[in-house]
Amino acid sequence: MVLERPLAQVCDNHGVNLSKKLPTISVLNDALKNANVVDVPQWRFVQHLADIRNLCDHSKSREPTVEQVNDLIDGVLKTTKTLF
Repeated sequence: MVLERPLAQVCDNHGVNLSKKLPTISVLNDALKNANVVDVPQWRFVQHLADIRNLCDHSKSREPTVEQVNDLIDGVLKTTKTLF
């Protein structure tokens, strides 16, 4: 929920309608891109964060590296500070 909440708030701020009651990061991110709230580089950055987050939460094959975890933390902080 660390990334979902800020993205949901940005959707709300911009009046972006969501098709799901509990949208995933990808659904939120896609909705923001489709509404021209974020550009493709921003969209890709959030997708990258979502991939790392999923590795941390869902992957059973391997653990994320320390660098990936640090990238996720730094990226979420950057996103929450720069995306309105």
